[in-house]
Amino acid sequence: MFKAKLRVIEVSPTGTRATTGFVCTRDGTSGVATVDLPIYPPSLDGERFAATRKRLGLSLRDAADRLGLRPTQVSGLEFGRVTLDDWQAAFKRLQEDR
Repeated sequence: MFKAKLRVIEVSPTGTRATTGFVCTRDGTSGVATVDLPIYPPSLDGERFAATRKRLGLSLRDAADRLGLRPTQVSGLEFGRVTLDDWQAAFKRLQEDR
């Protein structure tokens, strides 16, 4: 059975927050520095998706396989960095038995 590909849509950050982290520069130096990390808007669908995935006992890789996505994209969905054009289809695929 053919499954339409889910379209992943990038989400624009709403701002940034400063934090301290270990960085490597282009000139080969490294060390601790203050960096700005993007802040994304809350995603209620993403939070619900993460809760469903965990309740089903699925890893990010398992969920990615069911959705036809990469694990990093599934993580992005859960944390609001990306969204989908069809969340309903994603929830349905997540709950399918393999």
